[in-house]
Amino acid sequence: MKIRYLLLLLLLFITPNSFATPIRGEHIEVELIAEVTSGKAGDSFWLALRLQPDVNWHTYWRNSGDSGMPPSVKWQVPDGVQVGEFQWAYPQRIPFAHLMNFGYSAENYLLAQVTIPAQYTATTLAIQAKARWLVCETICVPGDANLTLSLPISTATPTPDARWQTAFANTRAALPIPVEWQARFNFADNALIIQIQTDMLNNLQTIAFFPNDKDLIQNAAPQMLMQEADNLFLRIPQHPFFNTPPAQLSGVLVVTQADKTQSYQLVATPAPVTLPLTFTQAQRAGQTYNTAKPSNGEQTTLLLILLFALLGGLILNLMPCVFPILALKAVSLAESHYLSVRKQRLHGIIYTSGVISAFLLIAGILLGLRAGGAHIGWGFQLQSPLFVAILAYLFFAMALSLSGVVTFGTRLMGIGDSLATQRGYRGSFFTGVLAVVVASPCSAPFMGTAVGFALLQSPTTALAIFSALGLGMALPFLLLTFLPQWARFLPRAGAWMDTFKQFMAFPLYLTVVWLLWILGRQTSVNGMAIVLIGLVLLAFALWVWGHNPYVKHNWRILHACLSLLAGGIALGLLSSAFLNPVMGNHNAPETTASLAYSAEKLAQLRAEGKAVFVNLTADWCITCLVNEQVALNTQAVQQAFVNKNIYYLKGDWTNENPEITALLNQFQRSGVPLYLYYAANAAEPIVLPQLLTPSIVLNAL
Repeated sequence: MKIRYLLLLLLLFITPNSFATPIRGEHIEVELIAEVTSGKAGDSFWLALRLQPDVNWHTYWRNSGDSGMPPSVKWQVPDGVQVGEFQWAYPQRIPFAHLMNFGYSAENYLLAQVTIPAQYTATTLAIQAKARWLVCETICVPGDANLTLSLPISTATPTPDARWQTAFANTRAALPIPVEWQARFNFADNALIIQIQTDMLNNLQTIAFFPNDKDLIQNAAPQMLMQEADNLFLRIPQHPFFNTPPAQLSGVLVVTQADKTQSYQLVATPAPVTLPLTFTQAQRAGQTYNTAKPSNGEQTTLLLILLFALLGGLILNLMPCVFPILALKAVSLAESHYLSVRKQRLHGIIYTSGVISAFLLIAGILLGLRAGGAHIGWGFQLQSPLFVAILAYLFFAMALSLSGVVTFGTRLMGIGDSLATQRGYRGSFFTGVLAVVVASPCSAPFMGTAVGFALLQSPTTALAIFSALGLGMALPFLLLTFLPQWARFLPRAGAWMDTFKQFMAFPLYLTVVWLLWILGRQTSVNGMAIVLIGLVLLAFALWVWGHNPYVKHNWRILHACLSLLAGGIALGLLSSAFLNPVMGNHNAPETTASLAYSAEKLAQLRAEGKAVFVNLTADWCITCLVNEQVALNTQAVQQAFVNKNIYYLKGDWTNENPEITALLNQFQRSGVPLYLYYAANAAEPIVLPQLLTPSIVLNAL
């Protein structure tokens, strides 16, 4: 009797798939299975990678969406045996905070066809697979395993394995159906527009398009549906990192009709698409809404963002990086008391137009570069050592002018004695432009939200937001010129003005020192030395030029040539190879308390359940440096990090860093600073304000 039981157990263990045992990983079970019980030479069969995540956990589709990683396999099979590409069932949308991922929140199977050559002579087929995956809930856990599958080879027709018949059948039912619809697409107004001609998609309840490739659409954005006769139109906002349209658009269209969900393989060719003037249906996440005009909520949001931009520009005047220019503008206001009211207002309007024009120019360049695939944000120009060096030259020349080395600068800056002249008007405009250039390293309250929102909108909306930002920055001086009664609080012009002008040179000299420090951090000591030599040559050129009117006529040409030669050499030094940015992170060496930011490091610490504080900063961001000195580097905050075992990740955006840009984009920020606190095992971080105090940080911790 015992022998009979032993034989029965032996038969159970020598079934054809006995070597296909499941592997248990963290929060997931993984297995390689076959649809049949045996193989046959010259025939093919289907296998599957089975992934069964724990409850509330999920794995990813071929395009994982905003984050995550799809499963992958490296096959090792006998010579002549071929394993095809995975066939993916249609995914589901998996929201996480403000992100949208694509994947599977239950047991799922990735099918692949195996072809056995006719000349295969072995009695068994052994398939080995090195599988990798990522399984996520509020944290993500990567995993890998070596999987095996062994099938006997016989001459009989393979029979289905009863254990997996239902799983294979259900997975095939979820595979997208190939269709030959006429479909075209193009990108216009920051959106992907798809036109599909078919009569199979009537009476839709829900619809969702999942592109096979990443960085084409904003995955969390609503997908707008419009139908006109047998033509279906989809409009989806394009991804912030969208670069070049693909030669062919492929993806999966998942639709629900009469409470039945079906998916289709969509392939579209690039061609112009004209949207209909009227829409008969619009859907967002399965809910119908009117798309003919913006909803009241959308209008309110835009008005609120415009208000944020106005307030952000207004507060920007209080930021330390703008102080030198404001000092110069204060001098010009004090000197303009003798001008007529009309001319004072004209100066205010011209200054305002300079500020707004500069904002629009920088915004236009920023939007254009981002549309071209550049991963940049607000203040991007200061990531260029060449631009920083040019700014240093410019501020040094202005400081020398205020110090009396040369006098042409007062007219250029709009603070000279002839404010009523045409050159004075040009000076007002230039002062507004310069104020924006030096303000770009700063980020004020409300400004980060407004700029981050603007970069995700159409160009028209984005430029409107940047215009509001410029108007807010110029508003104080504009009001002073239109409300003369306010000007009586300003001191009247007098002999003290010359002393004040000379005194105002010193903030500019300090600004030059700050710019040189940034340059040294971006490049090297050699790069800083090259620009210092250039500054000396520039000072010599201006000194010679300033003394030109006092030399004899015969020597003036020589003086002018000498000045131009020195200035030319100073400009030529800007092309030095020493001014190329040095790639790398400028953070302190990694310790258990302070780590250089990377996406991998953040994911690792969060997976381990650690508390993490993320500081995204840049050497040219004065707001960032002030926050570090007055809050983050204080003894109380540092001690709190130690006592609560909080890991401190510092991301340096002084030079372009795509990982940091990606994190900024996740939180709809266009620039630094950004402060995030991830409590231990927390699903979402706390986003701290852009201006910090020790109490703000300690309360967040």
